[in-house]
Amino acid sequence: DTTSEQAVKLVLAKPNIFVSKRSGKYDVFKRDVDGKNETTLLSGTGTEQEDISILQNMNSDKVAFVSSREGKRNKEGYLLSNLYIIESTTKSVSKIDDTESEKIQLLGWINDRLIFVQIISGPSATITNRQRIISYNEKDDSKTELVGANYFNDVELINGQIYYAPSGGLLYKISADGSGQSTIL
Repeated sequence: DTTSEQAVKLVLAKPNIFVSKRSGKYDVFKRDVDGKNETTLLSGTGTEQEDISILQNMNSDKVAFVSSREGKRNKEGYLLSNLYIIESTTKSVSKIDDTESEKIQLLGWINDRLIFVQIISGPSATITNRQRIISYNEKDDSKTELVGANYFNDVELINGQIYYAPSGGLLYKISADGSGQSTIL
């Protein structure tokens, strides 16, 4: 028995989800934290750009994945990305409707909600809501646009709240379900 303070380090029970191009395509893998039991969750198509994003929900077996894997392009020829949810235990993949965009920036998970910024295709000067903060609810597969702007100077998740600063100099906060919007500064 000891009454002195003891440092304890724990390892996550979740597998490590990562992207690798070792096959020549950007594939999504899962493996234990010790490097064992590696398996492919999603094989690449060969049209993926290298700016792939992946974000694991530590409260579930869901993984958000942004990729240009479909090979679709805008009028200027740039590849468009979509958002996918990978269920890491069953390896099922579902594409989230209406997410085809020039860019999708994954911000984080707040419980069962994935928060991301979607930058839609088109010239920025003519679209007032070109950038949109979206909340995707994995439980009921629904998407909610929380706020839109021509441009966000910054968007951050802090203590379960979304703080955002659209062009114009103000700072706001909103909850992941769209409630509690308020001006901070």
